[in-house]
This record gives sequence, C-alpha cells and structure tokens, in this order.
Amino acid sequence: MRTKTHASHALVFVLALSSACADGAIDDPADLSPADPGATVFCDVPDSADAGGRFAFHPGMPKWSGSVVRYRIVNTPGGVDAGAAKSAVRAAFYTWSQYIPVVFIESAPVGATDISLSWAGASQNNNAFDGPGGVAARSTAPPASGTGTAFVTFDISERWAVGATAAAQNLDIETIALHEIGHAIGLQHSIDQSVMKWSVRPGENTRDLFDDDVRGIQTLYGARFHFYDQGGTMASEPSLARNQDGRLELFARFTDGIVRQKWQTTANGGWSAWYNTSFAATSAPALFKNLDGRLQVFARGNDGALWTSAQTSAGGGWTSWWSLGGSITGDPAVQQQDDGRLIVFARDAVGDANNRWGIAYVQQTSAGSSAWTAWSTIPIGTPTLARPVSIRNDDGRLEVLVVGYDTHAYTAWQNARNGGFTAFYTLGGPELNYDYPLAAARNPDGRLEVFGLSRTGDIWSVAQGSPGCCWSWQQLSQSGGFGAPAAGLQLDGNIMVVARGAGDRAWRLAKAGPVSWPALSTWKSGWWPADGRMAWGSTAAIARNADGRGEIFLRGWSGELLHGWQGPDGKFY
Repeated sequence: MRTKTHASHALVFVLALSSACADGAIDDPADLSPADPGATVFCDVPDSADAGGRFAFHPGMPKWSGSVVRYRIVNTPGGVDAGAAKSAVRAAFYTWSQYIPVVFIESAPVGATDISLSWAGASQNNNAFDGPGGVAARSTAPPASGTGTAFVTFDISERWAVGATAAAQNLDIETIALHEIGHAIGLQHSIDQSVMKWSVRPGENTRDLFDDDVRGIQTLYGARFHFYDQGGTMASEPSLARNQDGRLELFARFTDGIVRQKWQTTANGGWSAWYNTSFAATSAPALFKNLDGRLQVFARGNDGALWTSAQTSAGGGWTSWWSLGGSITGDPAVQQQDDGRLIVFARDAVGDANNRWGIAYVQQTSAGSSAWTAWSTIPIGTPTLARPVSIRNDDGRLEVLVVGYDTHAYTAWQNARNGGFTAFYTLGGPELNYDYPLAAARNPDGRLEVFGLSRTGDIWSVAQGSPGCCWSWQQLSQSGGFGAPAAGLQLDGNIMVVARGAGDRAWRLAKAGPVSWPALSTWKSGWWPADGRMAWGSTAAIARNADGRGEIFLRGWSGELLHGWQGPDGKFY
C-alpha cells in the first residue's frame, strides 16, 4: 500500500516559510535559512489559484490526449553515471504509469517526442537557474490541445545523485523527476504531503506516489488498474481453467445455490453470458483440465457427496453431473498427479477408521478416466475449517496444505510421484486465521511458495529454500486489514498475490524475480467503475490467458464478477 509518511520523507512545506511571487516562484530561497537549513526549493512552476485544495491542476486542466506518451532524455548531469541517471528517470515515469492508463515510451534520439527532459543552466525559454540550491528544476504543462511538447529542465549546477544522502547534501534524480513529470502530465503543486509538494531536502529519496498524487492524477486520466463488471450474483469465488484452445472458462455457485459457468469466446478475448448448469451445490466449484484437454468441474452436492461434470471433448459440451460419493464438508480442491490423473481433496466429514480428523481424497483410476478410486483419508491432529490447497512439487510429487484450528499451517506430501501421502506436519510460522484457506504457487526456479492470512490481518508467505525442501516464513504486509490471499503467475512468470484490503479493494503485490519480494509498502490497489468492491470474506482468483497475461477475478459486494488483466507490457489496466 502507498506509504503516506516515511522516515526518509523529510517533507518541507516552503509555502509556510516564505511568500510566493505572482508567478509562483519562491520570493527568496535565502529566506529558508536559518529557519529551515538544508531545505531546497526544487520547483518554481506557477501555481493555480486553487492550490490550497491540495492537489491542483494547470489552468484549463490540460492533459495528454493519447494513451501513449513518448519522452526523451536529452542528456544527463556530470558526475553521475549516464546509464544510472537515465534509469532513474525511466523509473519515475514507470511509477506514474502504475496509476493511470497511460504508457510512457522512451523516444529515439531524434524526431518528435512529447516530453523532453534535459539538464541545463536555463530552461527552454532561456530563464536562467539561480545556481546551487534554490530552484532545482522547471517544467511546462501539457499542451492545451493534448498534443505537442512539454519540457522538463533540471538545473545542471545542482549536486545530483542516484540515491541521495543527507550527508552528501545532494539531490536524488528519481525523486525530482517524479515531481517534474507530475507537472508535465498535468498536476500543479500541492500543499498536502505528496510527491507534488513544494520542496525537498537534500538526501530525500521518494519512490512512490502518495494518496494525494494518485487522487489528482486519476482525476485527469482515470485509474490504470481497472476491474470490469461481468454481472452475476455469485455466492462463491470463481474457479478457472484454460481450455485446450486457450480460452479461459470459469464456474461459480450463485446465491440460489445453482452452479453457473462463463467462458471466453476467443482466446485472450471477451466473455460469454452466464450459463445455468442446473446443478444445486453446497460448495464452491473446483475446475481443472484433464490430460486429454477436457475440463472437469467438481462440487459438493446437497447429499454431502462430491459430484462432477466433464466436457465430452476438449472445448466441447458437458456431461450431466454424476456422484463420486464420499462424505465431505466445505469446498473441494483439485490437482493433477504426475501421471495425469486428477485427484480431489476435501475436508472429511466423517474421519478415518479411528475417528480422527482428516483430509479426504479421491482420484481417477487412469488419466482422463470416468472411473474413480474409493476414498482415502490423510489424518491430521487438529480440526480444519477452510478448504485444503494442493500443488505439485518440481519433482512431480503433490503437496497438500491446510490451516489447523490451532492456527498453524500444515503440509502433507507424497512419498513418491503418484504415491501415498505422509501424515500432516506443521510448518510453524505466525498464528494464521483458520477461517480462510492458504494459497500456493510455484516460483520460476521450481520452489513452492504458500501464502496465508495471519490473525492480525497481514499476509505471510512460506517458501521452500530449494525445490521440494526446507520452508521459511516472510511477512509481506504490516498494516493489517487484509483478507485471504490468492496467488498466481503474471506475464513474466513470477508470482503475484492479491487480497482484499483497505476500502474493500483488491490489493496486489508482485515479485520481480523468483527470490525476493518488494518492500511491504508497494502493494497496489485496484479500482473499478461505479461502486464495485470485494465482498467481505471473499478471495480473489488468478488465471493466465493463452498469451501468458495474468487476469484477476473478484466477487463484488453484490456478488457480481469483476475482472482485470495485464496488458502486453505486463502492467494491469
């Protein structure tokens, strides 16, 4: 989530320290000393009359008209590695692009561009800078027509750095670029604590927008990470799988208890209307693809048994539902064995022969078969309230994970591929909320990673140190207020986690590589049209399109299906 205050954000409100000229420039930077030694006014862009309203816009609220804005970095300051300086400016553009539906692309060295950035002794209108300290940069607004060129000019006499330090009394390129780009895409100064504030101290390093910046820029351009309403009155989370031809398909139980389905009409494309399967279920459905490409769906029936329906051919019509027996409670989870056989897990309503709590499972007798084995049970020494989750190790062995009533995470695994299971063993870690299921995904390096919700409302992960071995825990949030996590893969193959958070919005945290997670403050919120919000207690679902793009599915306040997806650049729109 965005951090409103941070130890490195030693924010200075110069407006309270010195008067503004008619053109918006600070009357005299020297007025900052000795009242505020070390503060640097970094921008003298004129302010609009309503700047007191926190975020503000240039007169007439100009903005770029297209969804692609090109920029050129003309030069870089002396004393700083040119590649590092350019990377810092690119990072600043990327930060803004995370919140609005605009893609910033770097232009070729010659030809037209929309935003020109350079270091010089004077801005493009020959207005000279005042030397070290004082004004550090100037920017022009987007052209009134929405097309043309805006200019960002940095004072070349300042002491620039990539990653500033207070001791060195230097200015961080990314921090200042983040502010000046804000001007170049339409924002004026803000009196709120934000990227668009008046000034910065040497040594400050800002890497993300504040809420005031986001509200302002999204007023101009709208939000980037949209969820779109597909209707429905779901009472369960959707379950998804991809057809043999690449089309996603999903099933959900509605408030009337009937399971309904919906599918993409083309791979990576739009969606059909909801279709009524006429099956009354008492659980959320679970969907998976057989080895021969046929999808198969599972759900608990009114009789407490597991029921199923399968496609008659890959991508084709569906059979009637039939019973696989058993006596289960809660939602089922389905996985595929190394030999292609489907296996379904659920909480055992009866227990094993010794009346112990357990996770029951049933499996196909052969890959794609309509014949299934008798039920078996993996015993566990504590009751469980949420559904199990199963995932396949890099070596093909399945792992089954649950949260016990004692608040611990437990795992059981196959002794060999396609074989029997061990008993459940605790993974230790924080006290987890036993009302919500775990989520699991496999990193690109083959290591499994499992995610859970702590009793304090934070997201934690436990990951294998190497494929199939040695688990360790890591906290992924620290502000509380989250719901159960969902985990899946994004376009680059790395894991992302989605959970209901502040404002009942979907919040997302994504890895940039297989090993480390970004800072806890970098959760991004999803927005959507109208008043859609995630239903209380609901969990997201994540699937990958045929082209690898991740897509997130939510149950809204009214049971409606909401979804949002990555663009070709890997960013969510």
